[in-house]
Formats: sequence, C-alpha cells, structure tokens
Amino acid sequence: MANITFAPSGQTFNTDLYSAQKGPTYPPPNPPAVPVVSLEDQLTSGTLSGQVQGFGQNYIIWKGGSNLATVDRWAMDSEQAVEDGLAAIQTAMGADTSITLLADGTAS
Repeated sequence: MANITFAPSGQTFNTDLYSAQKGPTYPPPNPPAVPVVSLEDQLTSGTLSGQVQGFGQNYIIWKGGSNLATVDRWAMDSEQAVEDGLAAIQTAMGADTSITLLADGTAS
C-alpha cells in the first residue's frame, strides 16, 4: 500500500483502494491559430481549440470503487511525465511508502 499525493491539488489516493492508469495523452500542441470571427459571429479562420479547457493535456487517471469508475484525473506536463509518474507510483507501491507526485512526473 502507498499513499500518493498530487502536489498541485493536494488530492491523495491509497493504492489499496484505487489504481492509477495512463489516461488520455496528446502530442505537444501546435500553437493555436488566432481565431477570426466575422461580424455575424461566424468563425472564418483560425481555431478555437486552444481556448478549450484541458485541450492537449496528458493525464494519470484514478479508478476505484465497486464499479472501477474513474474518480479523478491528474493533468501532467507531458506524456513522458505520465510515464514517469506511473513508474514513481509503482516504485512507491513496491516500497510500501507514501510519495508526493509533481506534474512533471517526479516524486518526493
């Protein structure tokens, strides 16, 4: 058993009750094109995707409960941070210890 705390949010999960998994990951985004809107409020060029909350983020998801539903997701800095974070969680579980995980995938 390990208690894993996510530094940005302070959320803690016990690995006896919840499991961490790789969630959605995305390649580094291209800089979004500046949206241009006509006088009739129609998008004429560019994109609005860069303005959508959570666009292109990478996640560790936590599942638990009797139906193994997703109970939380932690936004990480990159896909590599997801991999490093999951490795740190596995190491903590093997050592039966508690860690604090940062968004860059490092643990303390």
